[in-house]
Formats: sequence, structure tokens, C-alpha cells
Amino acid sequence: MAGDENDEDALFLQAMRGVERIDRSDVRQRKQEGGGGPKRVGTPRPAASARVEVDREPGFVVGRARGVSERVVNDLRAGKRPVERKVDLHGQRRDVAVATVRGRVESAVLDGHRCLLFVHGRGKHSGGAPVLLDATIEALTTAPAVEHVRAFCTARPEHGGAGALYVLLARSKKK
Repeated sequence: MAGDENDEDALFLQAMRGVERIDRSDVRQRKQEGGGGPKRVGTPRPAASARVEVDREPGFVVGRARGVSERVVNDLRAGKRPVERKVDLHGQRRDVAVATVRGRVESAVLDGHRCLLFVHGRGKHSGGAPVLLDATIEALTTAPAVEHVRAFCTARPEHGGAGALYVLLARSKKK
């Protein structure tokens, strides 16, 4: 079975190609100036009208907003939606990762993107605990991001497998 882990690692590294690295220089600058980390703007609260149900199994997670069909989730799970933006969360603290996910969802909505890939890793450097997976799920299931999330699930192996999530966003409302 050791070969399976090496194959998964190779697929993960292949999936990482082209992933957008987050510029954290502004956070470092604020720390040097004594400003601390990112500023918090209120406490996130679940939105009753757009609640997302989450099912977790070892190595797999799926979330679906009310009213989203099983077919939509199955298409996402099968990788039938083209990934329009990849975001790498590696190396981020939990609070920074939550803020990054929320910000990238908002940005994607403004840009008209529907399918995102968040690469959170598998927790190999955090004692085996999927800290960034938990942070990503938290961000996707609370306001303001939950208002835009239709579904999410563990990515296919070629996109990072258990170390990444596909996220399907609602269509942008034309103004």
C-alpha cells in the first residue's frame, strides 16, 4: 500500500501546479508594525435561509445547500465542473484560512466564477488533524460565504483528493 500513498502524493503535487499563492506580505508588515494579524469584522453566524448540510466520512466530505439536487452534487463530485480558480491555503493559520476562503468566494462571485478548488492539504504537518479542512468548511458554512455556496465536496485525486475541496457557487445575480 506504500505505493498508493506515493501515487497520491504525486497526483497531489501535479494538482498543485498553477495554484494561486496568497500574498501575505501585508499581514507580515502589520505584525512588524505591531498591528497583529488580520482584523476581525464581527462574528460569523449561520444564515438560516442558506444553511448547508455537511456529511463527513474518513477521507471524504460533501456539503449541500437546501434545494440543491443530488445530480448537481454528483456532477461536482465527478469533476464535471471546470475549476475556474485554485487557491492554496497551505501554511496559513486557521483564522487566516477562514478569512482567505471567505474573501476568495466573494471575489469569485464578483468575477462570475462558479467552481473553485481550495487546496487545504491533508494535515500531515499538523499532527494529522485536518485543521485547514475544518477552517475551509467553517468558512463555507457561515455568513457571508454560505449565501453563495451551493455545494462542495472532496476533490478527485488529480486535483488533490482528500487535500482539496471543489466548491460550487450560485450563479451571480445580474444587476
